[in-house]
Amino acid sequence: MSHDDTPRSPSRRSLVAGLAATGGLAALLATPAAEAAADPLTRRLFVEDFRTTSDQQAWEDAVAACHALTGGAHLIASAPAYDFTAPIDLTGLTNVTIEGLGADATLLRADPAMSGSLSRIFKIGGSSDTRNITFRGLGFDGGMTSEPVGHARDGAQPRPFPSEGYLRTGIFAQGPLDPDTPALGEIDGITVDRCRFYGLEHLPVHVNGARNVVVRDTYFRRCKDVGFTFCHSVQFHHNRIEWSADNGVSLSRGCREVTCSGNTIAGSFFSGVFAGGFGDDIGPSHLAIVGNTVSDSGIGGIELTRGTCDTLVQGNVVEGVLRGVGTWNSDGNGPWYGVGIMISGMPLNHSSSFSSGDQGDYEQLAERNVIVGNLVRNAERCGILFHGTDHLTVLGNGVHNAGSEYYIDGVTPIPDDATYRNVGIGAFAPAAGSSTNTTIMTNQITDSRGGVMTYGIIPRQPSTGMIAGNVIEGAAQTTPEGFPAPVHSSASRPAASAFPPGSSIFDTTTNSPLWSDGSTWRDASGSPA
Repeated sequence: MSHDDTPRSPSRRSLVAGLAATGGLAALLATPAAEAAADPLTRRLFVEDFRTTSDQQAWEDAVAACHALTGGAHLIASAPAYDFTAPIDLTGLTNVTIEGLGADATLLRADPAMSGSLSRIFKIGGSSDTRNITFRGLGFDGGMTSEPVGHARDGAQPRPFPSEGYLRTGIFAQGPLDPDTPALGEIDGITVDRCRFYGLEHLPVHVNGARNVVVRDTYFRRCKDVGFTFCHSVQFHHNRIEWSADNGVSLSRGCREVTCSGNTIAGSFFSGVFAGGFGDDIGPSHLAIVGNTVSDSGIGGIELTRGTCDTLVQGNVVEGVLRGVGTWNSDGNGPWYGVGIMISGMPLNHSSSFSSGDQGDYEQLAERNVIVGNLVRNAERCGILFHGTDHLTVLGNGVHNAGSEYYIDGVTPIPDDATYRNVGIGAFAPAAGSSTNTTIMTNQITDSRGGVMTYGIIPRQPSTGMIAGNVIEGAAQTTPEGFPAPVHSSASRPAASAFPPGSSIFDTTTNSPLWSDGSTWRDASGSPA
């Protein structure tokens, strides 16, 4: 139902009178002198002043008035709610702030009476340049009909939407830095500040190919991921994301110069922070992922995959990572399911997320990444896992209770030789030779469950680098150097071909170590054993 069929919202005159009586007018219009000197927005407009028929018409005419002003505009949405039937195109605007009376006081949504869904409320992207657009104090409601329980994603554990009149995306921008749209006008400067997005069917904020994007102090719940691709300079700060039906935030392919800090991300269906490539596109570079709290993720905590480079991951808390949810929960899933922090290159075979070979099997290694001072707890497969990397530093992290005692059926024990499952820190075993110049130092790796975590540091050692000064407590198999060797009897030991050359086990029948040459177990003299 649109506002045309309901009692009218307050007029501007009555609204201003009410604000003045409560002191709200001064708060809304007052601008500190220092901010005024830096803020180019000089003209204020009220959406309600342009109303003649509908919410849609009022917004279209108000935005047209913003185009007509020089020096920018401050467009204030003063009604408690607005219903839209088509996107509002902001392409070509410069220095415009669109502001509501607060994220819980000004609600934007699709008209429930419209046919089908509304793709987005605001769109940016066309032949004209667009600069410095700010969205502040707005609430976006997707129209979800009820609140699901726990992790939910369409097709698995669905989020309920009506058949008509619901919203897919709140803010969408498409610029020329995306290689698929190089002819579009430049987009430089998008800020989303103190907004709220609830129950949108798709990505609530979706920005591709833009520069200087800021999302801060904003609340997202029961949407899909907040998504960025091919953006240069992204600041994602102090946001809260709850129960995303995808990743929490995707700082994805083609992005550069990204800072993701101080966010709380809980209950994401996939990864909390996804900073990786997708499809045929290599991952982002030059990121700082610092001081975030990521909890109860369905698949991954923090993911740097498909060739992400030059990234600092520091001071994050990753608490609880599952091995998939519902129909996505399978022991056949790839090695990134259930990992606290994952770092990997882009395989030559783009249809695969990992390689079983050496660095020659990668199109782009994950290079020069630093994982320092993070706490990873209760990741069901592995604390920190990597493959296809070069110059990776894993320093001073805490990993606690990594791995699971049983396969997903809850009955079958996970064997000791499932070497990329119950691991504190290490290389993905089938591709251990794909990681070079690796430093793993001064990490604290603990298990308080009586040896559920088989290895503190996985025995498939990186081919070059340094592993030293790590403290491993409670893992089933550990040596003082942090290089655990699997223990087997002669009758139960696995095939040597399952281990890269140089890997060792301890044979409890002969009480002696054995080494694999890639096909045969050999003793210290080199003789087959």
